[in-house]
Amino acid sequence: AAPDTPVFILHLYDRALLNAAALRAVGYDRDTPAPPGGEIVRDRQGNPTGLLLAKPNASILYATLAKGPKLPIDYQLNSTRHFMRELNRLGVTGAIDAGGGFQNYPDDYAVVQQLADAGQLTIRLAYNLFTQKPKQEKDDFLTWTASSAYKQG
Repeated sequence: AAPDTPVFILHLYDRALLNAAALRAVGYDRDTPAPPGGEIVRDRQGNPTGLLLAKPNASILYATLAKGPKLPIDYQLNSTRHFMRELNRLGVTGAIDAGGGFQNYPDDYAVVQQLADAGQLTIRLAYNLFTQKPKQEKDDFLTWTASSAYKQG
């Protein structure tokens, strides 16, 4: 369905599926060693099948997602609008971002903030934020509280 477009599908917090384009984009091949805290499932020839397993935690999944290509901001805005339109089509009017996965607030939420500032959010969105930088937890919390406002986003 998308042979030339990297596709990463996260299933809960225990596994992810990548198509061949995504495996190429993140550089996973037969010579990629198994990362700590995860497993790259391989075929009989040792090539990655596209299935990643989180053992004992989701670090491999988030680290792999972070390696993928980042879309230009206008593409991010457009794809977020399309995603919200699809949610609305299905009757979804609110969602919760579970946070984590190397996503840092407010930096990685700039697209949502831009849409909110422009009055273009079509869903209510709540965040569950987790610090992502070891030994910088207090700084993260201070940044969040200084940059957040009531009913923001």
